[in-house]
Amino acid sequence: GNRWPRQETLALIRIRTEMDANFRDSGLKAPLWEEVSRRLGELGFQRSAKKCKEKFENVHKYYKKTKGGKAGRQDGKCYRFFAQLEALYGSNSSGAGAITPVAKQQSDLQDEDFKEHFDPNSKRWPKQEVHALIRLRSGMESKFQEPGAKGPLWEEISTSMGHMGYSRSSKRCKEKWENINKYFRKTKDSSKRRSENSKTCPYFQQLDMLYRTGVL
Repeated sequence: GNRWPRQETLALIRIRTEMDANFRDSGLKAPLWEEVSRRLGELGFQRSAKKCKEKFENVHKYYKKTKGGKAGRQDGKCYRFFAQLEALYGSNSSGAGAITPVAKQQSDLQDEDFKEHFDPNSKRWPKQEVHALIRLRSGMESKFQEPGAKGPLWEEISTSMGHMGYSRSSKRCKEKWENINKYFRKTKDSSKRRSENSKTCPYFQQLDMLYRTGVL
């Protein structure tokens, strides 16, 4: 579809942020957008270089509009990707819009939301990181069903997570997956009302659908 889900947009912003130095140094941008498209493809998101470029420009345009809004920072919180773009473009309100080095901005940034998504040392798994793990692990279910050591499969998942900007070891990915499933089963088996329980496990619907459709 044409609509970009939240995690896909975040992946686009992350990839474009990581390649920011290349975009600033190169006069020819088309091959760089091809690379962005290819990296999104590795994560299972099929978007052309043109679509990636258009989406990033739209996100950036909306960011600038949000930043320039009279309501200021408060209004900015309403825009889902404000924190990520704030880190990329800097918090100076001169309107110059010059991209500042991400590392410097990250160290200056006080925004907890950003730290949660991008800090590799953070123990807590942000929601979209868990969704990414579920997507990657469920996509490899057939491989996990095959006999043999599972270690290399978790390494593969860890590497794919790394491409998305999430720094988690294969051991951490495996532990998190087991915990999510344990909690999902506990929620599913509970005699309490389904709708109420599903709220306590934010990934209930996602996992429930994967189990019901036979993916897992």
